Amino acid sequence: MSYGSGHVFDMINRMKQNRALRGSNRQKFKKNSSHLYKTQKSESPFLKKYSKEKIEQVRSEIKNKANKVNKKQEIVFWSFITFGVIFIILFLIYF
Repeated sequence: MSYGSGHVFDMINRMKQNRALRGSNRQKFKKNSSHLYKTQKSESPFLKKYSKEKIEQVRSEIKNKANKVNKKQEIVFWSFITFGVIFIILFLIYF
């Protein structure tokens, strides 16, 4: 008998492959694996120093721009609402 034309043999091979992939069999989990991990001294990135006045100035500019954008969005929103209400009223009056 051939036990299902190779299905059993395929199952056995898959089990072997999965067993080889287990963490305990991998090289990095064995002793003396220090050559796998290299430690590098990383330098901290150079960050510019800014004065508090400059930081506050930039913050206030950002806030002003955000307020302008919000006001424009509110004007557009309320204009659409107003025109919508007017359109509905005129539609109900004439039909």
